Order: sequence, then C-alpha cells, then structure tokens
Amino acid sequence: MNIATIGEEIKVSFKPDKNSDYKYIALEHVDPDALYINGYGSSSEVDSNKYHFKTGDILFGTLRPYFRKLVIAPFDGVCSTEFSVIRAKKKEDKEFLFYCLANPKFIEFATTNSNGARPRTKWKLFSEFGVSDHDEYARVDIGKKLSDFDRLIENNNRRIELLEEAAHQLYKEWFVRLRFPGHEHVLIVNGVPDGWHKTPISEAPVQIIDGDRGKNYPKQDELLESGFCLFLSAKNVTRTGFNFSERQYITSFKDNLLRKGKLARGDVVLTTRGTIGNVAYYNNNVPYEHLRINSGMVIFRATNKNLTPSFLYQYFRSDEFNLTVNTLRSGAAQPKLPIKDINTIKILQPAPAIMEQFDAISSVLYEQVSKLNQYNQHLSSARDTMLPRLINKRSTA
Repeated sequence: MNIATIGEEIKVSFKPDKNSDYKYIALEHVDPDALYINGYGSSSEVDSNKYHFKTGDILFGTLRPYFRKLVIAPFDGVCSTEFSVIRAKKKEDKEFLFYCLANPKFIEFATTNSNGARPRTKWKLFSEFGVSDHDEYARVDIGKKLSDFDRLIENNNRRIELLEEAAHQLYKEWFVRLRFPGHEHVLIVNGVPDGWHKTPISEAPVQIIDGDRGKNYPKQDELLESGFCLFLSAKNVTRTGFNFSERQYITSFKDNLLRKGKLARGDVVLTTRGTIGNVAYYNNNVPYEHLRINSGMVIFRATNKNLTPSFLYQYFRSDEFNLTVNTLRSGAAQPKLPIKDINTIKILQPAPAIMEQFDAISSVLYEQVSKLNQYNQHLSSARDTMLPRLINKRSTA
C-alpha cells in the first residue's frame, strides 16, 4: 500500500483574473512544520496560473519539501503551483492520508526524491511512498487521534486572534475614539486631550534603527551559545506579524550581514520597501533569539515609558498610520518609505498615567497569548511524537 493507493493528485488550473476574489494560499501562508495556514491572500493579486482546491483537499508544498509545508484546506480557493493538491479517494481517509504526508519518513522520502538547485518533488516521485497496510477502521481511528491535537491547536489559534484583536480594539477605543478612562473630565484641545501631545516621531521617545546601518555587532559568545543568528528580510514581516517560513542563518563573524540591525525584545519592526507598512512585535511570544534585520525594514525601540512597545505596535497597525504612509511612499517600481519621511509623521503621546494603564491591560492580553503559544508548542510536539508510532505501526487485523 502506498500514497497513491488512498489518494490522488488533482490538477484544476486557474487562470489569473483581476475580477476574481478566491481565497489564495501561497507557500508563505504555511509555516514550516505548523500544519495549518497563517493567513491567505486574494486571487485578484496573482499573475501566473494557479490550482483550484476544495475544502478538505491536502496542499503539500513540493518546493523544498523538507520544510514540511502541508495543510488540510479549510475553505475552497486557489493555491500556488508550488503545492500538490491531493484528495483522498475515500472521504474517511482524509485525515489518515494527511498524517501519512506529515510523517517525517515521508518528508525524508520526498526530499530524497527531489530534483534541481531549488529542490522540488512531484506526485509521480513521492506517491510511491509506502505506508503500513491499516484497515479502514484503523485508518479512521489513527486520523482522529492525531487530528484531536490539531483541533486543540486550531482552537488556541482562534483564541490568540481574539486576544490580538482585543488589544487592537482597546487601542482604538482609547487613542482613536478617545474614550479612555476619565475622558469625560478631560478637555479636548486642538484635537487631542488636554495634557496629551502630538509630535513628529523624530521628537518622540523612540529610537529608529535602519536595517542598512545597524552597528550592533554580536559578541562572540552570543553566536557560540546558539550556533547562529537569524537574519530577517522584509518578506519575514507580514500583515499578521512575523513569518519564519523562509529563514537565513548567519554562522560566520566575517559575514557582513552581522552589521545589520539587531532586534531586542520589545522592538517593533516595520517594512519600508516593497510592501510597505507590514508590522511585527518582537515580544516574548516569538520563539527565536538573536534576530537581525536587512534593508527595507526599520526597528522602532521605545526609549522610555511614555511610549510603550505595545502602544507603538498598535499605532503602526492603525488606519491613521497607514493613511499617512500612503501619502509619503515614493517610487513606482519599488515603493519605499524613507526614514526622513517617517521622522515627520506625528505620533500621539498620551498622558503617562493612561499609557501605564494601557500597557498593564495589553500586557495581560499578550501574556495569555504567550501561554497559548507555549501550549501549542507542547501539543505540536506531542502530536509529532505520536504520529510516526501510529502511522508506521503494523495493523493487527
């Protein structure tokens, strides 16, 4: 019994149409080893041919298969041709087939059966991978046991989204609608509450570190302890935060990339070239240490408690900031937002007492996010420990 026994590849081409609005999944929408999507785009934004898929189809990333990018599609849509769209021949085999493809032994097989400088596999090569000959009842049982882990992870991810949205709505309520605690007793002067200020970012208590001009060289023991630094480009920062699907590691002191800006916990990162305005918050929820940024990005680092990291993160996500950015961006082929223009953008500086209250509440929300992320890591680890034991176990029938 092999993959082709229980599944088949589906190739239904989609020709680009600017008037279409299918949900679109690209490789960057699937993090390595995660087994779920981190977001999606729109078919109206794509140029080359894609594949149609249906809810429940399995999308397996055939480019660099060792990244283990695969998901069960949560909706109908279109995807990059870097995915193989696979459908179980019997609906009840869907989850078992998915975990056969998630099995590390399969990933090793698919990687070995890849070709090209950018390793790529295809259905004809990987579908011959053999799996244990479980009967149909065992296949359903195995799929259910493993999918229980992923359902818990998915529920936690929904809770994380709600917590992130709660922090954003709190920002909007207090600092956009100006309905902060005690607002009834505060006069509005020139569009801002009395005692608050709007100043150019250049005059605000925030340090801007350019990805082109970072001067924070790593200490030798920093690299020796971890073995590497992780180097980020603008594509690692999306509309929903960090995306580590493409990772570049630095291991040499001679590498000039070590001269780039180094992130510290609490930093906020903004993309300033290409896709401008994507923002990510390097808080304790991010599992990687020793991160550095490339050109096309800047780091914002709060220098005192009058502007906290959580406030800065929400500000750079706000409609106000995005509207301002759209008026300042320059360049047609390669849009950019120069630092000199960023420095002219006016940012609100609330009263210290209000900022302190906001930070206290948002810190509780992000602490819950951190705990849920840690719980997800434990669930993912437990699932991956059980997966090969169940999939590879010989049927006793």
